[in-house]
Amino acid sequence: MIITHELAQRIVDATMAIVQRNVNIMDNRGIIIGSGHRHRLFTYHKGADDVIKSGETVEIRPDQVDHFPGAKEGVNMPIKINDRVVGVVGVFGDPDEVRDIAKLVRMAVELLLEREALREQVQSQYRVREQFMREVLSDKALQDPDAIIEWGHLLGYDMLLPRVVTIVDIAGLLIRLKAVCSEADLVASRTRERVLDLLGSSQTLTSQDISAYLSDTRLVILKAIGTPEQRAVDELRRWALKLHQIMIDAFGGHGVNVAIGSLHLNPGGLKASYQEALAILRLGQLSQTDTARQVQFIYDPDILANYLMGEIDETTLAHFVDPIADRLFRKKPGQQLDLLRTAKALIDTNMNIARASRNLYIHRNTLIFRLAKIRELTGLEPAKNLNHAILLKLAVERFDRMCPPSAGDAAKA
Repeated sequence: MIITHELAQRIVDATMAIVQRNVNIMDNRGIIIGSGHRHRLFTYHKGADDVIKSGETVEIRPDQVDHFPGAKEGVNMPIKINDRVVGVVGVFGDPDEVRDIAKLVRMAVELLLEREALREQVQSQYRVREQFMREVLSDKALQDPDAIIEWGHLLGYDMLLPRVVTIVDIAGLLIRLKAVCSEADLVASRTRERVLDLLGSSQTLTSQDISAYLSDTRLVILKAIGTPEQRAVDELRRWALKLHQIMIDAFGGHGVNVAIGSLHLNPGGLKASYQEALAILRLGQLSQTDTARQVQFIYDPDILANYLMGEIDETTLAHFVDPIADRLFRKKPGQQLDLLRTAKALIDTNMNIARASRNLYIHRNTLIFRLAKIRELTGLEPAKNLNHAILLKLAVERFDRMCPPSAGDAAKA
């Protein structure tokens, strides 16, 4: 383990506040890298050099200081991690007075360094897992599946198990927490760690589940499935609801969304599953406040229908759907809002005229008049024909994408 100056200085500052003595930490070359005497930083310490070479404690008395360039009186002890000397800790003062203090300081330093070494090991393992996940979700899983399977084997994962991609989006949660805390970056970092700790301690994730943050706000989980395919969807739904409930219990019911892609029997399909989960987040049907709408699965009929319509290529939409949207929502500004609100109300109520008119606070006959206007402009009769309703839905979504409503319009709608 290499002790950095930043880590050594943090340890020195914390230790000196307790022992009320100057403390130095030297690296494996005998250079002071942490000290209460800042002017001595990065200078040579002969006593520490001797400790490094011998592996034994070196005590320096006042009358011996001249024999130890860069040193002062005190006790210098080896810092050992896994029986290997990685540095030296020195405590200033008469050796007879500070010997026991030096032993305690060395013990504390070794414990802190062991914890830091463990943290570095965990972070290293995490970085490898993150890089592996990025490879799995790239084209490489299709181009060279054997390499992915072998790499997974080295990491302890059976990549031949069926898996599904789940995204836990905590963007809303972070916004909520940052609003009440001044240390925004620290809050975000600790929250991300807390989410991983919660999922690990609750046994929500198995040894075959692969998890990593692929952005600051999105935890991606490659969930392994062990049940037959026909029961997998129900199992996944129960698992996702349990995962979400853990988040609600820990952070409250706002700001955590879970999006789940489709199940694939080999790693080559996981990129598609990932894209599906991302699409669910983009569709905007997840809610920051309604917990019943914070878990969405690609196999949910409404989600799947919207996803499939979203897969229609841009050229086709522009050629066939834009003219419908133009005739309905762009020709006359006054007419635009009335017909747009009417179309959205009909879509939200599954083309139920009575419910749509109630939601719009208009008379049923007024809505029927607007339907006639839609037929006049486009030839569509969405309340009578499913295919017409689909085209109307595409036109509304196309218009919303090309002309997002202003804050004022949203308030009126």
